[in-house]
Amino acid sequence: MKIISHKTIKQIPSASSMEMLNNSIYVCGDDSDFLFQISEEGEVLNKFPLIENTREGRVPKHHKYDFEAMVSYENEIWLFGSGSLENRKVLLIFNTDTKQSALHSLSDFYAAIQYELQIKKEDFNIEGAAIYKDGLFLLNRADNSMISCSIAEFKDCVFHQKEIEDFDCVKYLLPSIDGFVAGFSGASVYNDLLFFSASVEKTTDWVNDGEILGSFIGIINLCAPDEEIKFFSLEGESKIEALMVLEKKKENYVLLAMTDNDNGESELLKIEL
Repeated sequence: MKIISHKTIKQIPSASSMEMLNNSIYVCGDDSDFLFQISEEGEVLNKFPLIENTREGRVPKHHKYDFEAMVSYENEIWLFGSGSLENRKVLLIFNTDTKQSALHSLSDFYAAIQYELQIKKEDFNIEGAAIYKDGLFLLNRADNSMISCSIAEFKDCVFHQKEIEDFDCVKYLLPSIDGFVAGFSGASVYNDLLFFSASVEKTTDWVNDGEILGSFIGIINLCAPDEEIKFFSLEGESKIEALMVLEKKKENYVLLAMTDNDNGESELLKIEL
């Protein structure tokens, strides 16, 4: 893994998710009330309020929606709350045409996942999301599982209060640093591959931050999710929380990644794998 460039973006606090739609790059922080549009070089082009009575800067931990995962769907950006606390069981949909947003409850959907897959509430923390073909994939940090269901069933559950029972789940063994296991922190699909980030903090608590030890980037073949994963490591003070593939150059991939180093700022990395 080679870092081609990096830039600190002071206007974006605690970057946690990233997505491209119609050649525009969108970024959100887990404790921000805004969605940011940036250039490939890290210039903030636009800033869109996500809720009424938006607060500048960092939202206090117990009040934030904790938007840790993002996908694009048609002309919309979907932001998923982590589900780690009651107020974080939300889906925010931002329409990129009208620049309007709306909040929807994910309480029933998250409860169905926990019931069907027997996941304890304290072991539930969604940190990454991706759409591949007709499926929605969610990465749960607490037990490093990839949970999936059809987009149609997801929409029926969230928008029409229909029951959903058909979930798939694959658990992964991720590497560690100094005895602390990496946890899923971001996801993005490119062709048939799911690129994910997994960060390592010196803590076993999935809610509170710990000393940052480094990050990994891994690749899951969605056509063969049980296939062995190849990992790329980045040790040090960079906690990668979001990523996306810009292009493939022969056998290498060029990615953008966002870090949240728990200091109120974010960093944009351009990486070659």
